[in-house]
Amino acid sequence: MITKPIQAGSRYAFEGFARALFRLYVRMDVTTCEPLPSEPFLLCSNHTSHLDGAALMVASGRPFAEFRLLAAADYFNPRSSAGRVTRVVLNIVSIDRAVGQSARLRSTLSECQELVRTHRVRLIAFPEGTRSTSDGLLPFKRGPAFLAVGLGLPVVPAYIAGARAAMPKGSWMPRPARIGVHFGRPIRPGEWASVQGRKARWDYVTSELERRIRDLAPP
Repeated sequence: MITKPIQAGSRYAFEGFARALFRLYVRMDVTTCEPLPSEPFLLCSNHTSHLDGAALMVASGRPFAEFRLLAAADYFNPRSSAGRVTRVVLNIVSIDRAVGQSARLRSTLSECQELVRTHRVRLIAFPEGTRSTSDGLLPFKRGPAFLAVGLGLPVVPAYIAGARAAMPKGSWMPRPARIGVHFGRPIRPGEWASVQGRKARWDYVTSELERRIRDLAPP
């Protein structure tokens, strides 16, 4: 069992390591269309590397403690030491893929609702659901839109370029490289307020998010 003091120390150490990594080894360029929202928001990007979550947190300029990363429960196995440590240092909200989709979404929504209410956290989710091995985007899932609509949070689109070259799927060690993180214009709750029906709102947010992330990709 990892005690709270050890958890806090591990997170602090990992944040320092990640910031040094993206300053000295995997160099990072950050561009923004406008400042990130001051209130809690949902941050969504393309997904090609295990570096993506940490890259988004570093690029935001905010402390890692303000974020929670949504990830599949079975991927970071809590029965292994590496899985437990990874969950701690990345502030992971685990999603149980062993249960039905409706129950899974309701449970995740409830947990995130409490985290936003009590800790004012920012959430990170990858709409593709898994890491892509090509330059193109995989089909977007509606889970992030379900959370955004249910929580009433702005959705910040982002595109990460070069992360796959720095740490491709199957690799556990980054390589020297240069990556770019591009933040787009948020989709705010007022934009879907006039859309009638929850499913129609989820579809609107999903399609608009995919469009804005595609627009952020380099030519």
